[in-house]
Amino acid sequence: MIIEGTQSAITKAECILPALFQRLDLLSMMKRTSHHEKQNLAHLFNVEFSGEDAAGLIKAVTGFFAERQAMLSAFRQRTYKDKATGKENMQCKFVVSLPPNENVDDLESDLMALFTSLNVTGKVQDTQKKDPNENVTSW
Repeated sequence: MIIEGTQSAITKAECILPALFQRLDLLSMMKRTSHHEKQNLAHLFNVEFSGEDAAGLIKAVTGFFAERQAMLSAFRQRTYKDKATGKENMQCKFVVSLPPNENVDDLESDLMALFTSLNVTGKVQDTQKKDPNENVTSW
């Protein structure tokens, strides 16, 4: 399959198509074969959320970032059955590249409020900030 369009539209297709193919029991493989726009790597964040699987969860979270003109990449999503409850759960991870004018603290606060309203748990990790205990050895 060959797709041509804006970086944003191609990334959306890359996020949407695998789930559709999975529902249709199709095997798919995607590979970018031509030049794509350089992403803004100044504000990269890892975002992860999980909870009981429900229609519209991914749309709500990706829409949150689309409203802020953020780019999503490295999108991963999986579903699994919770052994304790027997319910279908989902876990989603992706990388977000934010525009330079976005207030990171406000964004994180708004995202956590969205997670709460969707009844999922989540976290945001700034790839620029180092863990203060990273590379520390205790004696």
